[in-house]
Amino acid sequence: MDELLAAAAKATGMSETMVKRSAAARAKAQGTTIEVVLAEWAGVEAPAGVTAAPATEPAAAAPAPSAAPPPSAAPAPSAAPVIDIVEHGEETTAPATPAATPEVVAPEVVPAGAVPRWLAALFVAVPLFALAYLAFLPNGPSCGDAGRLAVDPVSGEMVNCDGSAIGGETETDYYALGEVVYTTKGACFACHGAGGAGAGTFPAFTGGALLTTFPEGSCTVQQEWIGLGTAGWPEATYGATNKPVGGSGAVMPGFSTSLTAEEIHAVALYERVAFGGQDLESAKVDCAGTAAETAAGG
Repeated sequence: MDELLAAAAKATGMSETMVKRSAAARAKAQGTTIEVVLAEWAGVEAPAGVTAAPATEPAAAAPAPSAAPPPSAAPAPSAAPVIDIVEHGEETTAPATPAATPEVVAPEVVPAGAVPRWLAALFVAVPLFALAYLAFLPNGPSCGDAGRLAVDPVSGEMVNCDGSAIGGETETDYYALGEVVYTTKGACFACHGAGGAGAGTFPAFTGGALLTTFPEGSCTVQQEWIGLGTAGWPEATYGATNKPVGGSGAVMPGFSTSLTAEEIHAVALYERVAFGGQDLESAKVDCAGTAAETAAGG
């Protein structure tokens, strides 16, 4: 009995007490014994000697048979058995499992008068941005910042706040660029000196020497000499005084592969103004042209 009860409880997933009470109710309703019901639920054969007499009626006296017929194997249930739930001695059936109710998430309720989070964050961010603006730009954006514009008093046209044309290209300061090339990138000062006074066998640019070799009107020739150097110069002499190439014993390196045509143009203009004494505006006109581009390409 106990083994059947335990097996039936395991098969049905219910407690032994509930299974026993339900089996008693089913046996009474079907006119059989509790063991038969438990065996059926457990999916095993009923024990030998168990009869189908009601569990509540006493067994009638009868002559013992010479041999008990073998019990027939109880068919395995095709599905989990229906369990009758008995409460306080009454027969009941197991209630149907209700369908799962989907969980409903209640929307967030904002109390009346409360400020939304995003608006509260905005109240903090805007003052911080204003303080940062005042800290870095106390007098407002300078010329060139934030697209400030002005009106040309002569033409009446809209221009940048510094008077330059809107969208116009900034003119290159070739004198400043030439100084950078002479003192850093081209390293011209290493041979001709920081002040252009020369060093050793390398010629000087000061004292009128530069404009003697390359007088006004020959800045393009000077640019060719800077680009080609001693090794690349096609003639035996160079300059207005027909100086022999390599005559001083110094070698002029060619810069056409290490400097751009614009940089050669700029350093020639810088040397003529800073060391030769030529006027800047005159040097700009003198050095205009494509001689440096030709030297760089050849």
